[in-house]
Amino acid sequence: ERQAIPVYYAQSNSKVERLHRTLANLSRINSTTPDKIQGLVNDTFTSGGGIKDKEREEGDDNDDDTESEDEKVPYDGRVLKEGQYVRAKVNLRSRNKQDPFWGGVAKVTERKGRKQYYIYDGNRVTLRHISHLKNYDIGEKLLEDVKVNPTVWERAMPCLGPRPKFDVEYGNNKVRVNDDWRMKIVYLGYPGLRNMERVAMKIKDGKYQLLYLAVPDLPFEHWYKVLGDLDAEGWYGHEPKDEGEFWVSDKGDKVREESITWWLVKFRKR
Repeated sequence: ERQAIPVYYAQSNSKVERLHRTLANLSRINSTTPDKIQGLVNDTFTSGGGIKDKEREEGDDNDDDTESEDEKVPYDGRVLKEGQYVRAKVNLRSRNKQDPFWGGVAKVTERKGRKQYYIYDGNRVTLRHISHLKNYDIGEKLLEDVKVNPTVWERAMPCLGPRPKFDVEYGNNKVRVNDDWRMKIVYLGYPGLRNMERVAMKIKDGKYQLLYLAVPDLPFEHWYKVLGDLDAEGWYGHEPKDEGEFWVSDKGDKVREESITWWLVKFRKR
């Protein structure tokens, strides 16, 4: 025989409170409101993936943030800032030897106490100990003096078509968003993080003939979601494990080790 239970029992309250905290965090990260972000939460819970209970995440059997491991690592006083990029240590119990020690890039959204931080990877918010977080710098200054490997352009042909002759071509971090691109074939290079929001809005405006650009795989950023929602003609991705380099010097030499995926994206006037 089924017995009625109180609606406001303790476990129910904690679940609701954690859900509200998740909605608040994602609303702030995506610059939107809880009623609009609710669809994302429903989708990910229904599909069995996506956002997980953050308090449970810290003690999850599939996570490596255990107290015993944290106690072995002395706290060095390092402090992370909100919005800073980091890479989180991969779970040692599920990691294969050939897999990288550090996972993908995420953004710090909030500090909890002295040693723990909430991070957002574009799919879920998790709570991690600082000893399991590594600072990540995309290398804006270095990228000013490199170009996309011609081999990458060749491999992207099935997805993007042949590389055209550009009417307007910018170097990395040198885009001028106020320029007139109407009826022109434009190559933005890598616009730089400080310009990506304005670039995404101008691409959405659609005042160009063809437009190409290179972007890092940062799904937690608002501009990345804006570009992803547009009807792009093609995205070609180059992962760190792929053969060859995405960025090379003017002489074609390797300039650095990559730890994230880079995309070449093509848009056509809508």
